[in-house]
Amino acid sequence: MFSRNELYEKILTRVRKPSQYIDREFNSIHKDPAQCKVKIALVFPDLYEIGMCNLGIQILYHIVNDMPQAVAERVFAPWVDMEEEMRHHHISLLSLESRTPVREFDIVGFSIQHELCFTTVLNLIDLAGLAVRASHRSEADPLVIAGGPATFNPEPLAPFMDAFAIGDGEELIQEIVQVVEKSKEENWSRGKILENLAHLEGIYIPSDFEVTYREEGTIASIKPLSSRKMVHKRLLKDLNVFPSPGSPIVPHTEVIHDRCNIEIMRGCTHGCRFCQAGIIYRPVRERSAQKLIHLSRETLQSTGYDELSLASLSTSDYSSIHEVLRQILRDHETPTLSVSLPSLRTDSFSVYLAEKVQEGGRSGLTFAPEAGTQRLRNIINKNISQEDIEKCMEVAFRQGWRKIKLYFMVGLPYETHEDVEGIVDLVKKIETLAREVLPPLGGKENPAYGKYFTPLYQVPYPFSVDSSK
Repeated sequence: MFSRNELYEKILTRVRKPSQYIDREFNSIHKDPAQCKVKIALVFPDLYEIGMCNLGIQILYHIVNDMPQAVAERVFAPWVDMEEEMRHHHISLLSLESRTPVREFDIVGFSIQHELCFTTVLNLIDLAGLAVRASHRSEADPLVIAGGPATFNPEPLAPFMDAFAIGDGEELIQEIVQVVEKSKEENWSRGKILENLAHLEGIYIPSDFEVTYREEGTIASIKPLSSRKMVHKRLLKDLNVFPSPGSPIVPHTEVIHDRCNIEIMRGCTHGCRFCQAGIIYRPVRERSAQKLIHLSRETLQSTGYDELSLASLSTSDYSSIHEVLRQILRDHETPTLSVSLPSLRTDSFSVYLAEKVQEGGRSGLTFAPEAGTQRLRNIINKNISQEDIEKCMEVAFRQGWRKIKLYFMVGLPYETHEDVEGIVDLVKKIETLAREVLPPLGGKENPAYGKYFTPLYQVPYPFSVDSSK
């Protein structure tokens, strides 16, 4: 008769990418769960190779493990072959660090990035051996809490969650740990724990509200069942209080974005009408330049990575981007270091940025014109002109950039076939500018749909556009 660990090890020899189920990565943290009062399973409802690129999980992981009374362990969705083996051998969902069954933790916390993960969330709850519906869980079961950008509209998952953490999680997760710790000391019931969690700003308890729906599925009314009338998102006012982890975990295996990620600011200075992130992460908050410079030194030194991403919704709008780039490249004068600036705007990309990023290695540039015509860009409040786009491309090409990615959306409200054809025309124009320097450009089109809380949420989206044309 095999023990659970022995059986698990045997299964690993039969699955694709077994390295994604093995712990002890460099910089991972191992605490004895038996010595900690509060145990949290941080669940990312996608594959390891995707979840390990998520900076939010790493931030929460380090915050909780820095608390002496608490431990956080990671959980990722197994691939189909692994799930089949686990269900066949009656092995429930386990944490990565200690292979503890998820149902034995005090809190099962999901970080949900987008709506396509909803079904995976339910599958993981079931794989953990927990009742999928919150109302069916017992006093002995852990609390299932969801956070992340997709939970700003919590209602689709409300029947399955005990609570939602809406907004920034850095301070909130510490307060949740403190409530659960006190509940254990005083032997609170499940209901009393939720009652105390409800007092925390940013916590939404679905059972505290009665929601009714119209026939088409939209919300008709929300009736509070307790004294709490409104839930406000949690806002971290000073990002410098909770910097990105200086010693992030380095995966055993290749992941989607295999590099250091440092968040330089949160929020966006623009108000694109389709963009949920630009709405929910308001107001703009920047990390100090000195903090970022120190963090880049620490992170590169502690991981051995040779690529650094300065991440935000609009990196070129960070007020001290020139100073930070200059100092990072001065500190790490090596041809192997590549600095990546994701999510650049064509109207704020400069010759200076092109030169400095080029000094740090050419990892490619990404821009998002979003629409092919000025008319449609004006409608979605993407305030960049054709001239901005062309000037930006010209600067990049003159600096020798050979890899440029452009993002467009199809299916936007008020879109016509002329707007779709405008995408082709714009790409052709850019190719003409680059013809002597670059191979054919790559582009990417994304179907648009309304995101909750955005100005274009309830505007009809014309999904009948034939994108093959």
